[in-house]
Amino acid sequence: MIFRILDSRETSEEQLSLWLSEMEPEKRKKVAAMGGETKAARICADHLARTMVKEASGAKEVRFAYDCLGKPYAVDLPVQFNLSHSGPYALCAVAVRPVGADIQVLRPVKESLIRWVCSPEELTYLCAQADRSLQTARFIQLWTVKEALLKCRGTGICRELRTVNTVTDGNLSVPGYGLYTRLREDYAFSVIYEE
Repeated sequence: MIFRILDSRETSEEQLSLWLSEMEPEKRKKVAAMGGETKAARICADHLARTMVKEASGAKEVRFAYDCLGKPYAVDLPVQFNLSHSGPYALCAVAVRPVGADIQVLRPVKESLIRWVCSPEELTYLCAQADRSLQTARFIQLWTVKEALLKCRGTGICRELRTVNTVTDGNLSVPGYGLYTRLREDYAFSVIYEE
């Protein structure tokens, strides 16, 4: 399993235009209609996926399609990948087995969202941190683990998020899956893959 993060602010307009031109026509049309940071991050995510899938598979060309839930896949290639973007950041993970990735820019979070999303074990994990700003950052990191797990499973975000637990023995962990997660100064990200 490999992953990379790209900050769209470090990419020139010329490079973004070139990468946009490499997309499938339907996706290119949708992304071209977007604006600002979201457009740049989506272009970067697509570029990361194309580059990393080529490297992992040895293919010269990559064509993407989407399953019934909208998850992208590389047509006729023996690798799997997953994308995420938030703010200026794009994340891509590639593996030979199912993989999920999520990145989130740190931001304020309402207490009601935390209670709606978290399992009892996750709430205990978060409440162990007395500092409210660090608790919020840890929640966003936990969210990235949860979303990456659901993307890895291929289900996407489901309604009863509290039933999906990402804390084992007081730590972010999901039995049966490999997990790489980090909390940075302004974002958190997680990559989960089947072991």
